[in-house]
Amino acid sequence: MSKNSAVFNMEIGGKEYTIEFTRAALKQAEKMGSLNDGSGIFDKLEIILFAGLQKHHGRDFRSVAKVDALLDTALDDGYSLESFSDIVEEYAALFEANFSAAGEEVKKPTRQV
Repeated sequence: MSKNSAVFNMEIGGKEYTIEFTRAALKQAEKMGSLNDGSGIFDKLEIILFAGLQKHHGRDFRSVAKVDALLDTALDDGYSLESFSDIVEEYAALFEANFSAAGEEVKKPTRQV
């Protein structure tokens, strides 16, 4: 049922960043609240980017606060929130593909009597 990961490359502040959504990254972002309805746009984007950056840039981004600074730099470089829409949409699609049954027959635990 697991689907492939997605990889995005962005140049921000003169440095190349690779954002990759592996199954571990998808789970990490969800645990941090990326799917919470009460979260704001920036909160969700920072969580999604944080999780996506971990595989390739984990040493540089040990906290969401560092991603907040990266996002500010990206906005200063001419990116907008819409610039990140493909990343957010791909994250949501991969999350659904990896963790939702979506018409597939899935195993279920059996109840002991």
